[in-house]
Amino acid sequence: MALIEQATKDEWNNLYGYEFLCALPLSIFECETQFDIAFEAYQEGDLGQCFAAVIKVNSRLYFLQGLDVTDEEYQKGVGTFVNMQGNNSNPEESLVQVVAAFGLNLADLPYICEDLSPPKWILTQHRDDGKEVEVTRFLSEHTAIFVQKRFSGRGHKPCYMVRQAS
Repeated sequence: MALIEQATKDEWNNLYGYEFLCALPLSIFECETQFDIAFEAYQEGDLGQCFAAVIKVNSRLYFLQGLDVTDEEYQKGVGTFVNMQGNNSNPEESLVQVVAAFGLNLADLPYICEDLSPPKWILTQHRDDGKEVEVTRFLSEHTAIFVQKRFSGRGHKPCYMVRQAS
């Protein structure tokens, strides 16, 4: 079984955005007590107080989110959301590793990302010398464009483009 390690927000960094991977049938309280994961509180619009943690499983980072609710049926139906980095190279493998780390089976999960295929969107850097260099690949176009805008908005001189992998 893969071990779950606590990671920090600084390690997560969110440089490459994130994508939903799955929902665990565990409340944040269960994650804290059974797996020694420390969650931090934050405010999220109409949802109110939410909780988040960053963990590492087999050297991959995951961002966990959940609500502190007392309704047991709601907790079991929704549980804790697991997000992976937007440039995760193997979502299917990540799902298997996360499920194993929590001692669960795929059938236990209330929600799983519908598309676990390899990344289809490429962020490229176009340099002054005319060379195109692949920066990273993304699972979704919207995340690739989000990161492209983030890089371009930082005053980077090279031009960044997003294209679909062939």
